[in-house]
Amino acid sequence: MKKSTLTLAIAAAVFASTASAAAQVKVLDKTHQPAGNFLAYTEFELSGEPLAESLGLDLDVLDPNIADDPTPFDFAAGIESYEYSEEAMYALNYQSQMGPHLVNGPVNQARGGKLADLGKRVIEMAGAVGFPASEIPQNMYPISIPYVSGNPEFAQKPDTTTVNGDEVEITTAKGNSKTVQTVVPAYFRDYKTLAWDEASFDKAFNPAATGGILLKEVMWSQDFLGGMHVTATDEEVEAESAVMDQDGKHSLGVSAADGFNGMMLTEMSIDKMLIMQQQLGFDGNKLGVKFGLITIQRKAQFGSRTKWP
Repeated sequence: MKKSTLTLAIAAAVFASTASAAAQVKVLDKTHQPAGNFLAYTEFELSGEPLAESLGLDLDVLDPNIADDPTPFDFAAGIESYEYSEEAMYALNYQSQMGPHLVNGPVNQARGGKLADLGKRVIEMAGAVGFPASEIPQNMYPISIPYVSGNPEFAQKPDTTTVNGDEVEITTAKGNSKTVQTVVPAYFRDYKTLAWDEASFDKAFNPAATGGILLKEVMWSQDFLGGMHVTATDEEVEAESAVMDQDGKHSLGVSAADGFNGMMLTEMSIDKMLIMQQQLGFDGNKLGVKFGLITIQRKAQFGSRTKWP
C-alpha cells in the first residue's frame, strides 16, 4: 500500500469511528504532574509531524489557515497534535512559575547569579539566532526545575487587551472560505498574568517530573536547532556545515523564533542535568558505608555481620 493511500485509510478509520459516537469527557482532577503529563505530550509530538511525514505527507503543504487539508488526519497530526505538545511545554517552562526561576540555577550562578547575568545571556542567545531582543516576551519566567505538581489554572485574569491584529484568509473544516480578524492579546507579549495558582503547587522535586519535561526540551531543541535559516528573510535552509552561521548570511535554527526557543530550552536542559547530578544525586563513595541492592539482599539473608559471603 502506498504511503498516501495508507494515510487516507487511517484517516477514514479514525474519523468514521469518532463520528459514530460523540466523546464525553469528565475532568476529575486538574492537577498537572510533569512526570506523567509530559510523557503524554511526548506522544502528542511523536504522533504529530513525525508520524504524518513517515506516512508520506509533505509537511510543506500544510497550512494552519486551511483546516483538514489535505486530509483531516494530516491536519490533526501535522498541526494540531504537534502544536498542542509544543504549547504545553511553553506553558510550564516559561509562564507557570511552577518551579525555581532559572536565575537561581547552577548555570547562572556560575555567571554571577544575578538577574542581569541571566538577561545578558538571553540577549546573547537571541543575537546568535537572529531573533530581535525586543520580541522576547516580557516577564518570561523560565524555570530551572519543575515542582512535582500543581493546578494549571491562572492565579489572576490574563490580560486579554488587544495590542495588535490582522486580517487572515482561512478555510474552515466545512470548506468555507472567509476573512477573519485576528488579535494579538497583551499576554502574548507579557507573561505576567499567565502564572498558575502557587497555592496549588507541591513544591517538592523528583527525577520523574524533571525527566518528563527534560525529554520534551531535548526533543524540541533537536527540532528547532536542526537546521539554519537566512538571517535577512527567516527562510529555512539545510545546514551545510557546523559553522554555516558564521558566514554573515545565515543564523542557527530553522527560523529565528524557533532558534531562540531551541537555545532557551537547551540552557534549561543543561541546568536540570547539573541539578540532578550535583544536588539530587549522591556520591556512593562518600556515604561511609556500602549501599545498594546487593547490600540490602545480603543483610536480609545473613543478618548484621561485619563480613558477608
